[in-house]
Amino acid sequence: LSPVCLGRLRRAAIAAADVVLKMPVLKGINLRRGAIPAGRKSVVRALEGGQNVGLVADGIAGMFKMNSSDENIFINSRFGLARMAIVTGKAIVPVYTFGHTKLYRILVDKRGFLEHWSRRLKMSLIPFYGRWGTPLGYRIPLTTCFGDPIKFEQNPEPTREDIQAALEEIKAGIMKIFETHKGQYGWGDKKLKFI
Repeated sequence: LSPVCLGRLRRAAIAAADVVLKMPVLKGINLRRGAIPAGRKSVVRALEGGQNVGLVADGIAGMFKMNSSDENIFINSRFGLARMAIVTGKAIVPVYTFGHTKLYRILVDKRGFLEHWSRRLKMSLIPFYGRWGTPLGYRIPLTTCFGDPIKFEQNPEPTREDIQAALEEIKAGIMKIFETHKGQYGWGDKKLKFI
């Protein structure tokens, strides 16, 4: 990365699940990385304070939508992301990391019990494993691609239509990254689905 990119990364706050900011070892690591709670109030406060914020749009719920054939992003009902961008007037830079869904194998129950409790407790309860059945991820090349910033005019009282339109712009930005770079990563046949 260029020094300019590294400088911006140092100023970015990372939005994290509450649980990783409360567990003794993880709390120290994540706070040193600049993590903040992933809740709306914390993210808006950081944005209004001039910080960049990195967050995973589909969060814990998205972990339960993974499959081996397609790349799925649980974003169709994530209006809060679009609303925050409009209310604060901050740009969103869409980002996609190729390979991240192949780092681990996950075991998902078909009845949705773990998904329900994970979302309710705001922490992942997904059993997962990597190399040799351990928490070490598989050796997969990762490629992170950044899209063009999507700018939003500040509006403290956006309408539902404004929010829906902003969400569609965000999805289009993510899709553009995926379609532009999937062949270079070796995923020419993969599809990206928004659910």
